[in-house]
Amino acid sequence: MADLISRFRTMIHDSSAPQKFTVDRRAIERAWKLMDQVVKQCQQTRMNLKNSPPYILDILPDTYQHLKSIYGVYEDRMHVLAANEYFLVFLESLTSKCQKCIKLFKDNKEQMFDESSSCRRSLIRYSLIFSHMVAELKALFPSGTFCGDNYRITKSDAGEWWKRTFPDKYSLFCVV
Repeated sequence: MADLISRFRTMIHDSSAPQKFTVDRRAIERAWKLMDQVVKQCQQTRMNLKNSPPYILDILPDTYQHLKSIYGVYEDRMHVLAANEYFLVFLESLTSKCQKCIKLFKDNKEQMFDESSSCRRSLIRYSLIFSHMVAELKALFPSGTFCGDNYRITKSDAGEWWKRTFPDKYSLFCVV
């Protein structure tokens, strides 16, 4: 009986363990598909989104295009992109945030059209997050190629903190 309970606990633990996210063509295509779904939801005329920063209907297509340029550079060397810790975290985060946006629309249906609703404020928060994400992606992958080894933080306090906190990570060298 104890052995049966032990096996049952192992099965539950194994099934609830988070799946390891991997960077490959399918993961990038999945992110594109999820971004497209979010854009389609936001394009509903009843949404009446204001074209002011951060504007999700500009941000996600821009993110899509930049991911496409990165994929174009690394298409034949996906192992290099998969080994890039920043890109792994970025793609996993992008996928997760898109899924949460889609769930936001699904769960709140009519409330999404009310500009003063809490779910609408959540959508605006996601717009801001996506805006920061694409800015980082463009800074670290200009022209689709990773330049993390050449990226520099120009604010001295932030640069010193980075060096103390992440001594073996690539140094960041661009204007922040």
